This record gives sequence, structure tokens and C-alpha cells, in this order.
Amino acid sequence: MKFIPAAALLFVLFCFSCKKSSTTTTTATVSSTVANVDSIKGYYYGTTTGDSIYYYVATDGTVKYAFRSFSSADSLVVTATDTSSITVTSRYYSVSFPYVYYYTGSDSITVLQYQATGDGGNVTTSAVLVDTANNINHINLNISTGHNKRFTSTFALYKR
Repeated sequence: MKFIPAAALLFVLFCFSCKKSSTTTTTATVSSTVANVDSIKGYYYGTTTGDSIYYYVATDGTVKYAFRSFSSADSLVVTATDTSSITVTSRYYSVSFPYVYYYTGSDSITVLQYQATGDGGNVTTSAVLVDTANNINHINLNISTGHNKRFTSTFALYKR
């Protein structure tokens, strides 16, 4: 009589172990997603705009604040020298995005994120890259450095 419940318990455990092993096949999509992130490597051309707030000491000794803004043609190089990060280099900045914070959705949209924190846990650098590789190959990149610099870049693929 005690043997039948033990057999049923073993049968249930066997079924759950089969179910668990079938979920491990989803890890193949994670590795192919990393390949999708690597597929944005190449040379891009576009525009970078930036805003910064800076201060200076005037001739009378007072501290003055000023706002500087620019918009300029720029090129972007996207490289992946290792299997854990991808580096984006512009004339104005260089950011290395780890593969830890990325999302590849349907319609070939990839979002990479990077944040660096300083003393006290304050965010010193924040960057978000959006790649729309569905027949367009555009990259939009927003970078904030500290509280006083912001860059926005829009690039189209030039060559792989």
C-alpha cells in the first residue's frame, strides 16, 4: 500500500524533470540574441548634438554659468573586441556597453544600456543605444555625463 504513493511521487518528479529540461532549450535564443547585438558592428555616419552647462570666473571674481550647445556631423565606429561588451566610439565620446543590459525585441530592435555610478551611488554616466536593424540600420544614442553634459546622436550604417 505504501509502494503505490511512492511510485506516483516518482512519476510526478520524472514529469517535472522532463518539463525542466525542455525549458533549457530557451538558452539558445539568448546566445543568438548576443549574435544580434554583435551584428550592429560597423561604421556609421550621422549627426551628434550636445548640450553642456559650464561655469567660469569672470574678471570681477564672480562665478558665472553658461550654456553651450552644438550640432555637428559625426562618425561612429561600433566594435566588439570580446564576447561580453560592445564599444561605441564617436568624436565626442566612447562608451562600452556590457551584454548584461540589453534587449532585442521583435522587428530587429536592440536596446543597449550602460550606467556608471560614482561616490554615494550617484549616476555619473548614463547611455542608451537603440538600433533599428530592420532594413534601416539606424542607431540613436543618448548619453548623459554627470549633471552638465548631454549628447544625442543619430547615425545610419555606412559600411560593415
